[in-house]
Amino acid sequence: MDSTAFGKCEISIITYNNIELLRKCIKAIELFTEYPYSLSVIDNGSTDGTIEWLDTKGIPYDHSNENEGIASAHNRAIKFTDGLRCIMHNDVIVTRGWLFPLVELMKRYKRLWLVSPYGIETTKKNYYTPEMVDEMMKKFGSPYAGKISRDYYGACWLYDDRIVETIGLFDEQFKYWYDDSDYTTRIRMAGIQTAGSGDSYIVHPYSSTTPQFA
Repeated sequence: MDSTAFGKCEISIITYNNIELLRKCIKAIELFTEYPYSLSVIDNGSTDGTIEWLDTKGIPYDHSNENEGIASAHNRAIKFTDGLRCIMHNDVIVTRGWLFPLVELMKRYKRLWLVSPYGIETTKKNYYTPEMVDEMMKKFGSPYAGKISRDYYGACWLYDDRIVETIGLFDEQFKYWYDDSDYTTRIRMAGIQTAGSGDSYIVHPYSSTTPQFA
């Protein structure tokens, strides 16, 4: 079966007052995503020109008037999309061909409803560009190619609608931290598998999003 039998992937980016990182995130998605997708942004009350920029790009968005936290933003992303979803933070830079391996891995196992890429953590918030990351991957490749981990990477998730139908939405008591840990614990308690694919790679400037939300 072709991966596209899963249908188009709906990618949502969570952002709050991080327009420069958001621009890089979207540029990388546009350059390096070969699987069919649509794109939207979940904005938590940005005042840095994000909404005006999204309007010029014609990118759909859901905008709140105040910062409601990451768990709430995840729930808004779930309600804003349906089917096969990918939700990521705005400080993620994806690499070439990143989405196909995630869909392929999910297709392979019946109870695997959440998968994520492997990630390179960096403390250099505004250093990397999509072009730099692409050159780096061409030169060095992924050190984890072919590997599958039970662990997940919280900054970028691909998941199936059946998760929401089974365990519901994120717990909004976890406004800024531990929302992903709580959700994946509930997922596993329901007998649903999670995994990380070493054939899919992202670069993630460590904690570039959370301080903005907090």
